[in-house]
Amino acid sequence: MREVDLEAAERDAFVDLWSVVPPAAREAFGFAARRVGDGVMLQAPGLPSLMMNRLLGYGLAHPPDASELDAAIADLTAAGSPWAIQVPPWATALAALAAARGLVPHPRAWMRFVRGNEPVTSQEGALAVRPVAAGEAEAFGTVFCAAFGLPPALGPWAAALPARPRWRCFLAWDGEVPAGTGALFLGEGDVGWLGMGGVLGPHRGHGGQAALLAARIEAGRAEGCRHFTVETGVALPGEAAPSYRNILAAGFREAWRRENLHRPVSV
Repeated sequence: MREVDLEAAERDAFVDLWSVVPPAAREAFGFAARRVGDGVMLQAPGLPSLMMNRLLGYGLAHPPDASELDAAIADLTAAGSPWAIQVPPWATALAALAAARGLVPHPRAWMRFVRGNEPVTSQEGALAVRPVAAGEAEAFGTVFCAAFGLPPALGPWAAALPARPRWRCFLAWDGEVPAGTGALFLGEGDVGWLGMGGVLGPHRGHGGQAALLAARIEAGRAEGCRHFTVETGVALPGEAAPSYRNILAAGFREAWRRENLHRPVSV
């Protein structure tokens, strides 16, 4: 499996995700996406985070172009939200272009994890995980927004995913209460990308994240996925990093560190 294919799976998942933003949310939060070479520039300046405002998957398979990069940086800067150019370690040409434009690594880098399609060790906890059933899409959207601290108005956005052909979405249940979410995106070839995994605060610490990871991996195996990938922030000193630990416990290995290159705000 090529490294670029694993990064491309995340890129393609977010392209599809941005394509189903409802018009009201698109206008309220400034959602926009456009292709930049082999990458995509994602924007939602009304949601000021690097996750929502970044250049992803650029310069992976084709040499980066200085004018393309300049245009992307100008657009990201003009929107007024924190942003980053995400650069895996082998994209040295992109890193050099970014450095020449004064971009430096953000304190928070992301780690890429990968695993094969070996079965997941049984994960049993207090939360039951099931695919999102008919009539449960709204609950999926509501819980996802609450788990990730997103405005409730974005619930219909996430609720659109269970109906998308390349997504497999799951809810974790604490009895009759929906308590967590997770999604699998079927990338090109045999790659499965895992994202949108979160558990509501009162229900954490009961194995929900582990069960959500296991359910998505098993669903991907049934779909023919031979490689799985996921990413999360590299833990800073003193952080507990439960997501990092859960990913490793699910059989993933650290593959590479991806820097978030940005332009620091002058003080």
